[in-house]
Amino acid sequence: MVKSAIEIAMEKSAKIKVDPEVIKKIELKKIAIKALNDLYEDKEESFLDKCKLCPEKDLSLFVKICEDLLHGNIELPVNEEGFTFVKRSLEILGELKPDTANAMIHHIFQVLEHYKSQKTELLERLKQESESSRTQMQRRLAKQLGTDLNVPLESDPNYQKSKDQMLGQLNRQYTYEIDRVKAELLKIKNLF
Repeated sequence: MVKSAIEIAMEKSAKIKVDPEVIKKIELKKIAIKALNDLYEDKEESFLDKCKLCPEKDLSLFVKICEDLLHGNIELPVNEEGFTFVKRSLEILGELKPDTANAMIHHIFQVLEHYKSQKTELLERLKQESESSRTQMQRRLAKQLGTDLNVPLESDPNYQKSKDQMLGQLNRQYTYEIDRVKAELLKIKNLF
């Protein structure tokens, strides 16, 4: 008798044993993701309200999953929206931790604020420094082509190279500090 692929797959999958703990973690992660998404959208809700979504016996695992998700969200933001997202992640994380963690969370806030101002300042300085190079390039092109051109600064390969190097170094410095504090935060036991 020839078996279909579905029949063969059904026979093989019948022998697979699934650990109930793995299934529980998957289900709790789904609940945690929904709870955190709700908290990002509604700043009036607290994490304590969301703890009611999971069974009491699984509360510590639920909190640990939320903590892991929040830690994954704490990174250098690329824009203002990302900055707001990371700040909200830190606020929610602050609800999970005892008061002793507030200094570390505040430190990450300060690092992010400093990063943001440092990045803006460096980009402005680089633009000013690159402007004369861009003007010279425009003059050369205008002479060659016989018409005036407006060449955007972002199209200058030297500007892009300098920008990438500068931001790469800046990002490495701040990422190192954020990762260091995040590692310390993980060592502090959660309130729940």
